[in-house]
Amino acid sequence: MLYSLFWILFRITFRIFFREAVVHNRERIPPQGPLLICANHPGALLDPMVIAALLGRRVHFLAKAVAFKTKFAQWLLPRLNMIPIYRKQDDPSQTHRNEETFVKCYEQLAKGAAILIFPEGISITERKLRELKTGAARIVLGAEEANNYTLNIQVLAVGLNYDDPHSFGRNVLIQVAEPIAVSNYTAQWQTDKFAAADALTEEIRRRLEAQIIHIENDEDDRLVKQVERLHGDELRRKRNLPPDSAPHEFRLTQRIAAVVQWFRTHDNARLDELRSGMSSYFWKLEALGLSDRALRSSEVKPIHHRFVQLLAMLAGFPFYVCGLLLNIVPFFIAHRLSQTLVKQREFQGAVGAVTGALLFLIWYVLLAVLTYTVWKNGWLAAGIVVMAVPAGLFAWYYHLRIRSLFKRSLLGSLFKRRRVLILELIRQREELISQLEQAEAWYRSKTQQQ
Repeated sequence: MLYSLFWILFRITFRIFFREAVVHNRERIPPQGPLLICANHPGALLDPMVIAALLGRRVHFLAKAVAFKTKFAQWLLPRLNMIPIYRKQDDPSQTHRNEETFVKCYEQLAKGAAILIFPEGISITERKLRELKTGAARIVLGAEEANNYTLNIQVLAVGLNYDDPHSFGRNVLIQVAEPIAVSNYTAQWQTDKFAAADALTEEIRRRLEAQIIHIENDEDDRLVKQVERLHGDELRRKRNLPPDSAPHEFRLTQRIAAVVQWFRTHDNARLDELRSGMSSYFWKLEALGLSDRALRSSEVKPIHHRFVQLLAMLAGFPFYVCGLLLNIVPFFIAHRLSQTLVKQREFQGAVGAVTGALLFLIWYVLLAVLTYTVWKNGWLAAGIVVMAVPAGLFAWYYHLRIRSLFKRSLLGSLFKRRRVLILELIRQREELISQLEQAEAWYRSKTQQQ
């Protein structure tokens, strides 16, 4: 009952929290039968909630045992399908209790349940896959052994790809790999358990790495992001890619990362030169409070275009104020709680989403009660609540639009006062794009890829 209520709440929450939430290759998810879901872990508490809400199967979760310390947690968490796992880094003296955990997993898999595990064993917001622990492989192979190898368990590698898991209004792409049949490893398990667990773990790693943006080097990751910001629109245009397609964005980023990695191996000097130019360009933009998008849109718009834009902003202002008044209190409280109470960045998005969902629910109930108390009109009270959500979303995107226009206005002001500097930035931008296009052409000629 509690699980179903939370599932409904989080499913609604994430449809609002994320601008776009896409599950790619959903048809690969086995609709029934014992299943172990292995996912990367960039968003801490957000990750299990996203998978449970969007993947379509009732899920049991392996969660850190330290979360079960209080009596309330010991009552609540099992009702949310959570199973404690005892990590060495939390308390080495308790790791022997993982035998109990494994037995509970065997029981759930024997019932045909789906269990979620994060085999990296740690959550860090970065675009790479860390070394996988063998626990996932040992659970499924042990469950098969305990049930005379009759369960036909499958392992599903699921990649979580966030624009930013800690901010409202961003995207998430869930990439689903082809399932792995555990039966392919049971014969080896019967003769050499360590080798079988290592082999299955390696296959999980291989499939999971293919479902995420995996960049080993932090400097390379920074460069990939800069290339996306500077040259992404042109790369999409060349490949006729729609701008808002999450799977296509994923493939494009994978391609950029692959090219950067190739240059690191074959022409590191060119890569260092490009990295230096990119860092200089974006540092100057940040120092001026500008964005690359503002500089890209620096051409003078026709007077009628600006007039229409001004009219649209003026027409939308009353709706912005309405959305702001109806939603500012819970949004502000949720934002402040996630920023002040949670020091570890990996947990801020999840805390913001969960507290936001609860606070907005309470706030909307209070709005309805207050409206009915004052005007004695149930239809008006219901209408206020129904209008509050789209009005809040409109206010958020209106705010983003105002920020964008402010940066363009700032650019115009700077252009009048510091014309030479802005022209130098534009020249530097064009030179960087030329370098990127030359590097891409050279890469294609060397790798025979079109």
